Amino acid sequence: MCCLCWAFLLSLATTSAAPSGRVVSWGWAAVPDFPPETRFTKIAAGGGQSFGFKPDGMLVAWGGNTFQQSSLHGKPTNIIAIAAGSFHCVALQSDGTVDAWGDNGLGQTNTPIGLTNVVAVSAGTSHSLALKSDGTIVLWGDNSYGQTNVPVDLGSVIAAEAGGLHTLALRSDGTVVAWGYNGWGQTDVPTNLANVVAIGAGNLHSLALKNDGTVVAWGAGTVNLGGFPQFGQSRVPEGLSDVVAIAAGGTHNLALKRDKTVVVWGSNIAGETNIPPGLTNVLAIASGAGHCLALTLDHELVLWGDNTYGQTLLPDQIRDIVAIDGGGSHVLALRRDSTITAWGRNHYGVGTVPRGLSNVVAVAAGWNHSLALRTDGKVVAWGREGQTNVPGHVSNIVAIAAGVSHSLALNRDGRVLGWGDTYPPTDLTNIVAIAAGGWYSLGLLRDGSVVVWGGDNSNIPPPGLKSVKSIVAGDEHSMALLSNGTVVCWGAHIFGQTNVPSGLSNVIAMAAGPAYSLAVKDNGRVTAWGNDSFGSLAPPAGLSNLVDIVVVNNFGSGIVADDRISSIVLTNNMANLRFHTFAGKRYLLQHSDSRGQSWTNTVPGVLSGTGREALVTDVLTTNSQNRLYRVRILD
Repeated sequence: MCCLCWAFLLSLATTSAAPSGRVVSWGWAAVPDFPPETRFTKIAAGGGQSFGFKPDGMLVAWGGNTFQQSSLHGKPTNIIAIAAGSFHCVALQSDGTVDAWGDNGLGQTNTPIGLTNVVAVSAGTSHSLALKSDGTIVLWGDNSYGQTNVPVDLGSVIAAEAGGLHTLALRSDGTVVAWGYNGWGQTDVPTNLANVVAIGAGNLHSLALKNDGTVVAWGAGTVNLGGFPQFGQSRVPEGLSDVVAIAAGGTHNLALKRDKTVVVWGSNIAGETNIPPGLTNVLAIASGAGHCLALTLDHELVLWGDNTYGQTLLPDQIRDIVAIDGGGSHVLALRRDSTITAWGRNHYGVGTVPRGLSNVVAVAAGWNHSLALRTDGKVVAWGREGQTNVPGHVSNIVAIAAGVSHSLALNRDGRVLGWGDTYPPTDLTNIVAIAAGGWYSLGLLRDGSVVVWGGDNSNIPPPGLKSVKSIVAGDEHSMALLSNGTVVCWGAHIFGQTNVPSGLSNVIAMAAGPAYSLAVKDNGRVTAWGNDSFGSLAPPAGLSNLVDIVVVNNFGSGIVADDRISSIVLTNNMANLRFHTFAGKRYLLQHSDSRGQSWTNTVPGVLSGTGREALVTDVLTTNSQNRLYRVRILD
């Protein structure tokens, strides 16, 4: 399947170097690419990313990669500490200098010239921080709330943290200074707070560890209303003591106790507070926006929480993969033991594999639903209601496919069964393969020809198309691999996704993104064409020995939103955006068609908060196929 609803592009490949069934990724998410037996000496996290330092000092990164922030190729090899914001990274090098990369829409990766003698770094949503050996702080990036305006005469700083839109500093006398956005009191340092030894900054809250092992929190989350941002993250669990380390997430917190156990409180929307059973002997903790990391005394890494970008995946979960499929914003991977591993946005529970599901031989990922084919020819579906109601007559199935809002199943006698919004012709027979596009479907006939149903006339295959051995469907374009190893494409072509490169031959596998195409040649190399949003056409250097390739996408145009926007639904060239508002606050929705280099106010401009969700409809054009959205809180 290849269509979508959110806004990121991901390509996945399985390799033949590969009795391990290793998965390689590029685009919006990077899966962990290191041996399962790897042990770490240090960990870090931020935004949707996870980091680990190996015993030899080498840094590995995985998770969110929308702006290539998890791609370390070509980055310095002498990194000793790292921090991540929403879409950018700040790294400290062994010589005391700083490097930064990723999204630079607000200058957050423009490291000040001549910055040296740095001993620690931190990253907020879109601002960056460096602590120098002389106890001073340097800040750069987003300053919409004064979060990069270092207070006059601030010195003797021993630790500093960049939060969502605010900044904290811990001085050598054990006192805390805070500045920046204070909409939820996150910079109102409690009166008489002293003897602080560590600090943490969340999205809209702040955290301090005192030398007596107790924790103090302030800002959003003084109550738990079960909705943003009031998740109880500023309500320290009663009796919490003997704490030796803290970490603040977006709307949750972690505390490491002296007995080497972990306590978590705050939001549990993504399972942040679901500490893995039996977690003990913890050496260090770290937190991203919605996920948690713990490093044990034997240097084993344990992760839990949000897995939108694969940030809580471990290598042993993505080894022994025999088939993969990408949906609207999630991935299904079939393992050699016939079980399924899933990651990505878990809207409607698409990534929550039914407990006990086994004996699976194929998977298919739709927009908001997932399918699994079992060895007994039965289909199991989960996700959004309406897409998961498998008809009772669906049996003896040999292949499955999932589109935006429809599902297909091919049975042993060559007939196609369907449910959802698009139904196959009743007289369709002699089908040997199926594929589901956005709102249309393809069938490969036994004689090597292709039949199409649903969608519009652009989906009709070229006249005389024959000798087809396999088919794939993108959002609005199709690909056919011929028996002679060449590829034919048709359908939407605004980004050149149907312009097959001249001379392309010896192809063994294909994948169709929302507006781009990929082909694997018999030498294991990838050829790509079409829209290059977020590096979709740029596989990792040296990638070879591929045997299969798939795409995970959201709206083919590559539309991206910041974390304040709860959902985007795209219909008929319109983006319908929802974000929560609070009474008494004013909000400004902005968009950029230049990857964040410049921003324009989105109609209707400034909105007054009501305490409910705001709905804004933005009309898209051919110039807005890579649009980014962000929400600014004005007061």
